[in-house]
Amino acid sequence: MIDSLPTELVLLSCQYLSNEEVETLAWTSRRFMQIVIRNLPTALQPRIPIDMLTISPFPVAHGEDLFALTVNCKFKEGADNNDFIVSAYIRKAQERQQFAEDDRINLELFLRWYQFCRRELKKNIPFDQCVQWEDFYMSNMKGLNKTEPFNKAVPLSQQLFVRFNVKLFSITRCTTRQFWQVMEALGSTRGTLRSFGIQSKHMHFDMPDMTRCENSSFLRIHPPYLMEIPAPVCTIATLSIPLFENTVINLMLLSDLVETLQ
Repeated sequence: MIDSLPTELVLLSCQYLSNEEVETLAWTSRRFMQIVIRNLPTALQPRIPIDMLTISPFPVAHGEDLFALTVNCKFKEGADNNDFIVSAYIRKAQERQQFAEDDRINLELFLRWYQFCRRELKKNIPFDQCVQWEDFYMSNMKGLNKTEPFNKAVPLSQQLFVRFNVKLFSITRCTTRQFWQVMEALGSTRGTLRSFGIQSKHMHFDMPDMTRCENSSFLRIHPPYLMEIPAPVCTIATLSIPLFENTVINLMLLSDLVETLQ
């Protein structure tokens, strides 16, 4: 019966599925496979496994609308000193088309570097002997004339997450404004995220943020399993949001809130 649904309803349903789930749906019938190939081809691309991806945003001096983010890639769970740190950035909406080709090149290079490092680690190559991202980037960019200011940085976008199968994704140390910039950049990404957590003592949700949480495409698809944020005056409102019903919420600075209420 589901195979007889109109294409429009199938695509509407896919908005609530990860790429992995869309791919599973595609293999259930010839018609669904054709729908996915025509409308959601990225769902059928090979996904690269990653144990942990952590984003820690902070502003940089390359323009008020550009931000750098620290991306920690943990290649072996439980291993010491096994985090590669690279710079990433968020484009403002009107810049994405202008620098689309630069972003595509940087993203493809990053994916190639990541896969190369995984292969090296599986060969028991010492972590400190793996090729660093900046060295890999420069060796592959020789002869290319790039005037874009964010060289050697990775574009944080939906396309990045589409290519990964992430066990744990977390956002840390961000302000409320930076958190919403990350949410807007990721949008309704269908990347496969097993777990998503938020940890920051700098985030202060107010009532308008409650509405933004309920309307966020990313949060609707990937509700966090954990939120460690300061205890706001609107704590009860945060707890009452349906998409947080299965979220473990740890309140920081709770003693400050108690003193304020007293």
